[in-house]
Amino acid sequence: MLAKLDVARRKLGTAMELFLRDKDPVSVQFRACGGAELIGSIARVSRGIA
Repeated sequence: MLAKLDVARRKLGTAMELFLRDKDPVSVQFRACGGAELIGSIARVSRGIA
């Protein structure tokens, strides 16, 4: 099973790869936002906010 941080890294990495190859901007946005949301969630939990 993948950890949330691993999933976030993969989403952001894929978004960056698609962006640099000038591929589907909707897919780039979707993956980047999903990765950023996961990172934000992890940060809030680690700081005891969530």
